Amino acid sequence: YLRIGRDTLTAGSIPTADALTWSRAGAPVVYHSWGAAVFFWLIYQAGGLPLTVLLRGLLLALTYGAVFAAARRLGAEPRGAGLATFLAVLASSNNWSLRPQLLAYPLFALALFLLIRWQEGSAKAAWGLPLIGLLWVNLHGSFVMLFLLGGAALLFGRGDRRRLGAAMFIGLLATLANPRGLGAW
Repeated sequence: YLRIGRDTLTAGSIPTADALTWSRAGAPVVYHSWGAAVFFWLIYQAGGLPLTVLLRGLLLALTYGAVFAAARRLGAEPRGAGLATFLAVLASSNNWSLRPQLLAYPLFALALFLLIRWQEGSAKAAWGLPLIGLLWVNLHGSFVMLFLLGGAALLFGRGDRRRLGAAMFIGLLATLANPRGLGAW
């Protein structure tokens, strides 16, 4: 990812041919997580391995902090919220390498938190979802999870469905703001 990020910034465009392997050198390739690669390269350039490891820790803390906060907002006592967070840690700890999905974790948790706030009646919470979609589509291919969460909230949630539907539609349009456009889907 560091190499892809460096090559993207150096060329001013996302590489379209494989330059990382011997057996497929020159073959067409799609680097969907180009934004994450650029971000990782910039972090590495700014502070080397220590800053990169710190970033990983901060992303994980943000993710599990949001999981804990979501559980508390849903009415869990501190011990129950802690248990839910611990289970989330166990379920994902095998995937804590500094890879693009590490940037998707806090986006997922933040989207969940915003949807909980929407369900509680917050008029503004849903409007953070399009920004999450814009970021997520350029960082990792799992951005479709935002729409699975939003769809579940529309079907089963108790908030203002019209507002959430409008926010999700704008979020859908925001996902088109990536180098592949509709091809990202």
